[in-house]
Amino acid sequence: MKRKMDTHRPARAGGASRRAAPGGARRLPRRWLFGPLALAALAAALFFGAPHWVGLAAAVDRPVAGISVQGDFMLVSKAHMTTLLTPLIDKTFMQLDLAAIKAEIEKEPYVDRAMLGRRWPDRLVVTVVEQQPIARWGDSGFLNQRGQIVTTSQLQSVQGLPLLFGDRAQSEQVMLIYQGIAKLLRPHDLAVMELRSDAVHSVELLLSNGLKLMLGRDQIMKKIQRFLAVYNSDLQGKVDSVAMIDLRYNNGVAVQWQKRG
Repeated sequence: MKRKMDTHRPARAGGASRRAAPGGARRLPRRWLFGPLALAALAAALFFGAPHWVGLAAAVDRPVAGISVQGDFMLVSKAHMTTLLTPLIDKTFMQLDLAAIKAEIEKEPYVDRAMLGRRWPDRLVVTVVEQQPIARWGDSGFLNQRGQIVTTSQLQSVQGLPLLFGDRAQSEQVMLIYQGIAKLLRPHDLAVMELRSDAVHSVELLLSNGLKLMLGRDQIMKKIQRFLAVYNSDLQGKVDSVAMIDLRYNNGVAVQWQKRG
């Protein structure tokens, strides 16, 4: 006796079944069609809505109504920066070239950097960060906080700073030497007025009390400590009689006295 075989396959979970399209062709998943349809819809919306978009752009892109200049102004004035900015505002609010304006502001010798931004609906905000001059560099400019030479003939604002001379390529090293010496002298009420580093990097100082020191090229800080020991013990009351102090020795100090007329 033949057994009747059940030819029905078990139903898929959830009662779903997949049926082949006529002719054996497979249908594309709906998610594949969504991308092109969405792009077509977006293009149509932009096309038919163009007049409204132009009107919105015209309402937003209006003339600049004001400039807000911010910063801690010690070396340049807020009024000067506003005067500098005024002719640069030559376009509407959205058309302003902020990068070009920033570059023009940063050409100012006492400006380290500038940050610009738009404040809706029609104002430009400019924040100015000034340089931090450490010392004058010859008669050509000053050294900033990074030991970089800033070239300028406008030196009125830094006339009270020490005067440094040296190889332009060694400006950062000269600054570090100056700062190290100044730190050692400060507790003794002394300061550097001039520091000269020659072609072979030999250092010469003029101090605030009129003393001239010859330091040579090496062990600069040790020589300053040696000078201070002699100064505090023997020379502090005789400064007017000293012409120069030579510390270009491994040990010891040579004092050259003023010639009496």
